[in-house]
Amino acid sequence: MYKWEPTHVTWRPASQEEIHQFYNTKFQFLFEQNASSFIKSIRTVPEWACIDRNEKFIRGTLGKAIQFQTFDELKNFLIENGAISAYYGTGSLFTVDIDAKDVAKYAKCEHHPKFGDLKEGSPEFISRLDYIRNLNPRNYPYCFNCISLAIKGIHKLKQILLEIGIPENEILVYFSGQGAHLECTYPRMTELKKETRGFLASYFTTIGIPVDKVVTYGDNRVLRIPGSLHGKVNRIKTLLKPGEEFNVITTGVI
Repeated sequence: MYKWEPTHVTWRPASQEEIHQFYNTKFQFLFEQNASSFIKSIRTVPEWACIDRNEKFIRGTLGKAIQFQTFDELKNFLIENGAISAYYGTGSLFTVDIDAKDVAKYAKCEHHPKFGDLKEGSPEFISRLDYIRNLNPRNYPYCFNCISLAIKGIHKLKQILLEIGIPENEILVYFSGQGAHLECTYPRMTELKKETRGFLASYFTTIGIPVDKVVTYGDNRVLRIPGSLHGKVNRIKTLLKPGEEFNVITTGVI
């Protein structure tokens, strides 16, 4: 549970200068430290994408995905576009995304009761959103407790996979910058059909975890690249190792 209201938090968008410096000097090391072997292979990833400096989603067309043969090609693509966010095509990987804003929206956080019942765009919804934006971190549609709950939720899902026999080394969990991701490389999960993935996504929501269902079963899924910079909060998508303590303030700081 998040209880502490810090007097100063550097939770803010990254500048283009910071983004350029990050991808030039730090990305390669962090990519190697945080990405799975599937992603590090580069050429076997089905596609790459990004949100550029003008907040335009840069992605290949159907049948002509953006692909690279080397890490340097990927890095240059992100630098040239001033990537605010960077994505990889998940292919057959089993992936889950829990976004902090959905934790708030669907009233899973005690600071946002009944928020999820309000009609989006209504005066009550806007008033509630203004209230949330005044919590720390300021001017974001969630609070730090929402992020902590997303992390707890992803660990709960990891435990479910462990209990059905998925090896721990085949399950990676991440702090995404504004929530949590899970990536599973085990064949029993990567071979699941779309219908089964959809059933699991629905099941996760019934047990109180507000997952983004499209990330789990949608076609042509993409997810934030491990070790990349989430430019809207100036935080790095960071692998959470077993037993490692998560700190909502300091984890993922550049």
